Amino acid sequence: MSYGTSGGDAARLDEGVSLLRRVRDDEAAGAAQRDLAARGIRLVQMACRLDAAAGG
Repeated sequence: MSYGTSGGDAARLDEGVSLLRRVRDDEAAGAAQRDLAARGIRLVQMACRLDAAAGG
């Protein structure tokens, strides 16, 4: 996914979203943890879209 950032920022976002996806997809994780991970992914995506729309 493209986050509209470059270099280290994009790498850190990729790493964070990857971690959130692992939690979201982990059957052993509790429902609340999976829900929070899914919300975190959506939040990152929304923030990146807003940043791109603002010319960031």
